[in-house]
Amino acid sequence: MARFDSGPGRGPMKSYEPGQVIVKFQPELDETRIGAVLTQYQLSKIKALPLPGVYQVKILNNDTVEQVIGTLSKETDVVYVEPNFIMQAR
Repeated sequence: MARFDSGPGRGPMKSYEPGQVIVKFQPELDETRIGAVLTQYQLSKIKALPLPGVYQVKILNNDTVEQVIGTLSKETDVVYVEPNFIMQAR
């Protein structure tokens, strides 16, 4: 389990799955283009989530979650990318 600094004023650090991110792609993208983006950045789909265009993704190379977020956040085909946060009931 890793920790993600949510930044100043954004709340406490949260736990997330290492080697995984959640990615939302632009709504007009088809599966072929999504696959090409994932391949380009050495990522693979784990599963589609219940929201349109949102996937749980595995990092295949040695990049950190933070590096992948930094890279994919600049990709025009991506709406957002975030760590795969671990939810804990209180």
